[in-house]
Amino acid sequence: EGHTEWQGAAASAQSSLRSGSGRKRPKVPNSTVASDTGEKDSTSTSPQSSTRYSLFTRQLQKLFPAWWKPSEGMSRKTVVMWTALGIGTVVVVSFATTALLRKRKRAKAKRVIDTVLELQKPCVRMKDPERVEELVCKLIKGGPKKLQIVTDFDHTISRSHFSGKPCCSTHGVVECSPIISEEYRLQARKLHDKFYPIEIDPHISTEEKIPQMVEWYSRSHAILVSCGVKKYDFPKLVADSSIMLRDGCESFFEMLHEYQIPTLVFSAGLGDILEEALRHFQCHFPNLKFISNYMQFDEEGNIVGFKGELIHMYNKNRCHVSSPEYHQAVKERTNILLLGDSLGDLDMLAGNQQQEVVLRIGFLNCRIEERLPQYLNNFDIVLLDDQTMDVANGILRKIIY
Repeated sequence: EGHTEWQGAAASAQSSLRSGSGRKRPKVPNSTVASDTGEKDSTSTSPQSSTRYSLFTRQLQKLFPAWWKPSEGMSRKTVVMWTALGIGTVVVVSFATTALLRKRKRAKAKRVIDTVLELQKPCVRMKDPERVEELVCKLIKGGPKKLQIVTDFDHTISRSHFSGKPCCSTHGVVECSPIISEEYRLQARKLHDKFYPIEIDPHISTEEKIPQMVEWYSRSHAILVSCGVKKYDFPKLVADSSIMLRDGCESFFEMLHEYQIPTLVFSAGLGDILEEALRHFQCHFPNLKFISNYMQFDEEGNIVGFKGELIHMYNKNRCHVSSPEYHQAVKERTNILLLGDSLGDLDMLAGNQQQEVVLRIGFLNCRIEERLPQYLNNFDIVLLDDQTMDVANGILRKIIY
């Protein structure tokens, strides 16, 4: 009987389990469930705390409606944790973005001279690239309407040499002409051989050089009067000579003409030959102003003397600029690009009271190692035996475009 009774009880239990397997157990509130240690669950809250928590979550929903969608079972600790994480992320990203933008802005400013590809040429030297950067940025900001050009001619606009052979200066155009007498040529060569080394010697002061230059130019002009050349000979003299403009001069003068940028060509050479050379190479434009040594002619075109005060290497300054039209044209143009091949060319701005920004570019054509320190101390950019206008063109394009 006992065995039969046990089997019946087992069958009854199995039937009960099968019939109740789909039922859910009643849910017991968390607040009434005790842990093994007898403590209440940490999620239990007082009515006052629950009210504050509800207000907090509603504020989060208002502030961040796009992403704040808490589940019903999310605990207060989880809400605080995720909120702190979100706010922290926003703060970090904001600081990182601000720092990145500032860095990019600084990097962009530092890269301005790097974007002038011509300044990356191996012949370019700068003692203070940061100063060059500052000057170029100011020139670009001012644009073409605030710009004027002041430049030398001999071996600045014109080349110093070509294919290993020296190119003529404006004086040299006359001295090397086959129509000139041999006597004149020998006298001119003697003067050149005596005074030119003095002109370029870095160990002789400017004060010592000035009387030597005055003597050289005065004697050269005196023998030129008796050389027998006439005014109508100048086009042939230029065409037959070795005078050449630097590569890129055509583009340089065309841009200056197109944007009507006043350009002062200041030369201690021969003004008549200078202008004839520019006409020969189709670079003579109305926006150019010339200051140089101009000849006087009689009715038959013979040279009888020179006009005005002698201009030599070390007295090139604004005292010679007497044209009211030119002064009016540059009145509002306080940004200046200066080009020269000697330290004396730096004085071309002496007496100019209306300059704000001046970028000085020096062409160092010979005795480079010996003269480079002086050039670096006086010019912002020094070009070592560069027979092109690439750097000037590159900077000018940045200013214009």
